[in-house]
Amino acid sequence: ADADLDLSNSWGLAAELGVDVALSDGWFLNLSAWKMDLDTEARLTVNGTTVDKVDVEIDPLVWMVGVGRAF
Repeated sequence: ADADLDLSNSWGLAAELGVDVALSDGWFLNLSAWKMDLDTEARLTVNGTTVDKVDVEIDPLVWMVGVGRAF
């Protein structure tokens, strides 16, 4: 069987919170987090026929730690 899963494009809200912490000699540590609210529709197609449509909520919480240098 020829099966295909397709997710529709969508728009969502995102919020970011972060802080830079000075280390020494222009170096800094960056800590941040993002919360996203994404909703889309998934379609399962088998042999050219849409079998099912499902609303999908993708709401990740993403953490980041980085090291940087200011010039």
